[in-house]
Amino acid sequence: MSKGALRATVFNHIQNGLVNFSVALRFLTILPVRFRRDEDGDFFSTCLYFFPAVGLVIGLLSWMVFSLCSLLFPQMVVAIISITFLGVISGFLHIDGVADSCDGLLSARPAERSLEIMKDSNTGAMGVVGVVLLLLIKFASLASMGPQGMGYAVWMMPFAGRCSLLLAMGSQRYCRKEGGLGALFYSKRCRYAGVMALIFLCAVSTMISLKFALILTGSVVLGVYLFGLFCKKRIGGATGDTLGATCEISEAITALVFTAYYFV
Repeated sequence: MSKGALRATVFNHIQNGLVNFSVALRFLTILPVRFRRDEDGDFFSTCLYFFPAVGLVIGLLSWMVFSLCSLLFPQMVVAIISITFLGVISGFLHIDGVADSCDGLLSARPAERSLEIMKDSNTGAMGVVGVVLLLLIKFASLASMGPQGMGYAVWMMPFAGRCSLLLAMGSQRYCRKEGGLGALFYSKRCRYAGVMALIFLCAVSTMISLKFALILTGSVVLGVYLFGLFCKKRIGGATGDTLGATCEISEAITALVFTAYYFV
């Protein structure tokens, strides 16, 4: 291969990587990224490799918000602001998934009816309770930590959550026959992306300690597996809503692991 062809190949790989990262960033956050926005449809199945990277970006922004607010407010207020920021930066997309999943999965209705309920834009009592409990777990966990633990936690929570999306997609089939938002990202690449996310999650969390990395990775994997098993029994697999719920559940699990690790 000539030098010119090699440079062109490298340039194309870099450009495709930037496009994929931009697509993932647009989908998972409200950040106004406009780079080649009109080509999103061509990159949905490949941009999922960049979900963990987006999680790191959200984590960095969360840490910056935490650091600034820690100079001005007491710890409990900082915890509330941090949780609010995590919801706002993703456009409350995953929290909406928690509400819809609770309404459908906990309705004790047949699978088809549960899927219909989850598609309804109205939120019922189960959805409200589910979201409130989730936010209370996050708040109690963050407020129970010292500044160092909370700083690490608000950085790792969104990262672990976005890694869990790939773990869920790699281990659960999409169950809506008519398709949906989640189906846009499903492809043969999901299993490979799931394995990559697992390795990435474990590797990044070793920055705290190897013991912590093993505990966090094991806890997130267990949470994804158990929730996925429940979804399979109730509706036959995953939907966009249950994937969003998986992300939020993994964030809550991460907060709990940090609380236990730094409290003990």
